[in-house]
Amino acid sequence: MNSSSYNLEHSKVQEQVVEVVAELSGDSTQVLRLIQKQLFLESLFIDGNRPKSLRILRSLTADNDDQLAKSLSWLLLAEGKTNADASTLSLLRDLHWDLNCDLESSRQLLLQEILDRLPSNDTPDPNRLVNLIDEALKYQQMVNPYYFPDFKDSKPSESVSFYRDFGRTVTPEKRLLNLPVRLKLKLSLHEDEIWYVRYSNSGRFLASASVDKNIVIYDAENNYTVYKKLTGHKGSIIYLSWSHDDGKLITSSFDQTIKIWDLENDTCTTIRNQTFFNSNLRIWSVEFVGEDNSFVIGSPDKELALFDSEGFAIHDFTPEYRIDDLTVINDEMIFAITHSCELLIFSMKDKDYRLVNTVKIGKKLTAISSSPGDNEHVLINVKPDELQLWNVKDVEKPYLENKYYGLQQSDYIIRGCLSDRNLVLSGSEDGLVYVWNTRFGNLVGSLQGHKSLINCIAWRPNKNGVRDGCEWASCGDDREVNVWGF
Repeated sequence: MNSSSYNLEHSKVQEQVVEVVAELSGDSTQVLRLIQKQLFLESLFIDGNRPKSLRILRSLTADNDDQLAKSLSWLLLAEGKTNADASTLSLLRDLHWDLNCDLESSRQLLLQEILDRLPSNDTPDPNRLVNLIDEALKYQQMVNPYYFPDFKDSKPSESVSFYRDFGRTVTPEKRLLNLPVRLKLKLSLHEDEIWYVRYSNSGRFLASASVDKNIVIYDAENNYTVYKKLTGHKGSIIYLSWSHDDGKLITSSFDQTIKIWDLENDTCTTIRNQTFFNSNLRIWSVEFVGEDNSFVIGSPDKELALFDSEGFAIHDFTPEYRIDDLTVINDEMIFAITHSCELLIFSMKDKDYRLVNTVKIGKKLTAISSSPGDNEHVLINVKPDELQLWNVKDVEKPYLENKYYGLQQSDYIIRGCLSDRNLVLSGSEDGLVYVWNTRFGNLVGSLQGHKSLINCIAWRPNKNGVRDGCEWASCGDDREVNVWGF
């Protein structure tokens, strides 16, 4: 009901309005005069009812509001709005009245005058109720365990209704179709188990690394056609990382070497640093750090060190524990998991190389990962059937934010994936991909697509936020890379 529907001429309505305002501000007399003034102007200029205007004027005179009564008397004696002179128009402006005003506009003006007399903390903002309802609907959407954010270039997958709860209009089967869980492509270019997949920072390329000692790079923007095939390692390739500009790859292998591949010049550099590396050092994890192509390596032989692009050591962190895996956030913080079930947090910020924190998790940790679009979380795969999401926004006080259950990983290293679309994904020893809601931890679904153990999952960066760019890849012992999406 709008403001023009209320019968302000009724004394009880006026009393109710005055009581509410008096309770908030104590200014009941002035509000009653505002109501009488507006009724007078409506009667005179909208209804053309001079006798009614006169009755209202007399009630004002009885209340001894001489100045307002004089102003309204002047208007009553005027010949009409069509012949209004400059003095009359000036008086109308002082009374906040527009000669072209209708009843609804008049009530809105009255409402605003009343609101202006209330203390600011008791005055609602414009469209306050509408905004509250909108926020409530969005909150209901966000707390739904099957909610998936919409894309910039597509319509909402499920409309939000004022009349019923979000999620009641769509069946669970149909809701799963609104998630990027359709198997789009199978890439079968390796001759042995595939242990690692990773998208480039721009999302254009996907690289896969295999026990067959080869790396295959696919052009994700051209239906995943082969862009390059890299050969040179003498052992199974276990890890790879992209440079910031996507121009280089760095890989580690069971042949105990690190190689940097220049994709533009088709060159490969094997890092040889006999001062640092001895013949028995195993290198499992390697990550590019910064735009100068420095890199950090982690080893189960209790080594964690930072190198420049030529392979010269910048800093040796000399950890006390065996490093099983690591990830880097913001080119400043290293998060490493150990064979002794700890999460180690190291700082490289401003070349202040130090161990910031040690978190004892108490369970066998197999892999750690982070999302390029999320600087506050790391995802850890934990034996035998668990993933843990840690909030590391405050590295001095990291905390466990959520857990995800259902997968099997008792014997092998499995790398899960933290997406930017409210989903957590992981492979499993049973050949299924498990998908959870990031916030609530509920299992959304399990997907068939591989024939055996799934080793790694990678989410494609989608900086434009478009539906077609929402893809992810999985790889396994069946020698296949699967690409998933809508």
